[in-house]
Amino acid sequence: LNSVTGQIQWPPVLLQEGFAADRAALERLSASLAESGSLSFADQMAARKTVESMSDQLKSQIREVPHQDYMASRNFLRSLVYALARGDL
Repeated sequence: LNSVTGQIQWPPVLLQEGFAADRAALERLSASLAESGSLSFADQMAARKTVESMSDQLKSQIREVPHQDYMASRNFLRSLVYALARGDL
């Protein structure tokens, strides 16, 4: 996460079109965090819900995605939700 802009550097697997809406939602939250320094509880919960959605979608692709890419994307999503909740940009 870029601490100034809130821009997120996504792993290649999560750049697929099917993740676009969730990426956009998380990018908005990340930009809001960069601007204000924290997220409201409601925004933190929205981030968690969006990450869960992305995780579920990623899990549905487990047979198509190379194992290393799958694991990197899964770990990225876990760290992203914690970073957004704690305000760690």
